[in-house]
Amino acid sequence: MAKITSIKPEEYGSYQWLLRETGKSLGLNPSPATWPHDQTQRVDSIVQSGVMQFYFCSPTQNANDEDGAETDRDARLRQPHIWSFLNQLGTFDLTAGESTYELPEDFAGVSGDLVLQNGKGRIPVVAETHLRQIAVKDAASGDPQYAAVRPKIMKGGRHQAWEVVLYPTPSESASLNYRYTVAAANLSDERPFPLGGVAHAETALASCLAVAEDRESPSETKARQLYGQRLLASVHLDKRVAKPAVETIWDADAVDNESKLRGLVGLHMGYGQNKNAWDETARQMVEEAMRQGKQRFYVPPPIPGRRTSHKWSFLTPVGTLNIESGKFAYDLPKDFGGVDSPITYAPGQNVIYPPIDVIGEHHIRRLQQASTQADGRPTRAGIRQKEGVQESGTQYEILLWPVPDGSYELQYKYRVTPDQNTGVVHGGDAHFQTILEAMKAAADSLMNRKQRPHEQAFLQRLIASVMLDEQLNAPKQMGYNRDGSNRLGYDIFDDNHRFGYGDNAVGYNGINY
Repeated sequence: MAKITSIKPEEYGSYQWLLRETGKSLGLNPSPATWPHDQTQRVDSIVQSGVMQFYFCSPTQNANDEDGAETDRDARLRQPHIWSFLNQLGTFDLTAGESTYELPEDFAGVSGDLVLQNGKGRIPVVAETHLRQIAVKDAASGDPQYAAVRPKIMKGGRHQAWEVVLYPTPSESASLNYRYTVAAANLSDERPFPLGGVAHAETALASCLAVAEDRESPSETKARQLYGQRLLASVHLDKRVAKPAVETIWDADAVDNESKLRGLVGLHMGYGQNKNAWDETARQMVEEAMRQGKQRFYVPPPIPGRRTSHKWSFLTPVGTLNIESGKFAYDLPKDFGGVDSPITYAPGQNVIYPPIDVIGEHHIRRLQQASTQADGRPTRAGIRQKEGVQESGTQYEILLWPVPDGSYELQYKYRVTPDQNTGVVHGGDAHFQTILEAMKAAADSLMNRKQRPHEQAFLQRLIASVMLDEQLNAPKQMGYNRDGSNRLGYDIFDDNHRFGYGDNAVGYNGINY
């Protein structure tokens, strides 16, 4: 039991505050310093039990419906909540040739994989017996691939000591991070505040009062009910503060979404999140699930109320083509999958020059053969597949007619053909969770799982992604657009259209173009 010293000005949420308020509920003097020894022991025991109850208790105690039967929601609520403040970040430095490392004094269990900070990924935690079996077969050194946690022999200390063993034995120095569950200690004047801090002070106090009620007045339930209410509020607060954006901790060494997705898909398929620990079969299965998942997302099914598949704005970027005098053939981007809009001259030029018509490549060749016009400003374009694709990686090129007579800058919108081998995940962070659900759905299908909840989850996430894409990129208002029949010439507009755009303008969000 902690020694009670002279009363200091109590801080809200502190050990002394909990003692005082709990004692007052029992009818004792508001000053713990005046209590006799047996009363001090009595209240201290209640406070310590109350705080531990707060740390390790289910959110509800009496969550039954009117007829006494427990509902599904009630069953979920009765599951113990894992407080974020009981899950701490630890780190230690690896030394070449050393395989065993002590864990903190307050260690009470590891949470998830260990993470190497040298770019080598994650280390899964396995049973210590399994690790010893592996080590017997091959006493190797190198980058650790597995870890095991084991207790140390007690030598009269108060706390159980633990250590972590790595295999293979590290061959170089590195830093290792991990998350672990804290072994909560009793409060005292030296350790005055419960874990969680003042944000949960009222809940910790309510837990103490509930323990006091159970011991002193077991027939009453008022304090127990109050504790249940405050506990639920604390759980909701903890979830808002600490709930991750995705379902697991990202690999600290994953610098792109492709790496993050690979680890999560591997974890979902039962291979673990550390790709370095996968065999060739696991690697192929994960890659195939990712490929199929990307395809599901890139070419999605129509969402409810739509007849056609959504066209993602990020798969129709704007390309720029700088053309020069005398050159009529130009490479298009490696991910080019077709023109999605007219080819126009860059701002400053497109007021004078109308868009370039895209026609069949064979028409370009016929024009080149039949025309006496050697060069000029391009008015026609054709697209054809290139030779030597395997060597250059470029699939298509654009042909211009006539041969340019000067330098121009062209702009065009094109459809992207995602390359599955580039490591690029189109859509980025905004659609990350939707892409992940698509990959999990594909993984469930590949593994012939009977239960496939991620298929429905993908469809639900897809609706949100489509709405977001439309909100960010789709026009809100398009104005009146005539056919341009009042143009005075192919290359020249009248003053009304050159400077005021007249009634042939296109309005977008209140701006005329």
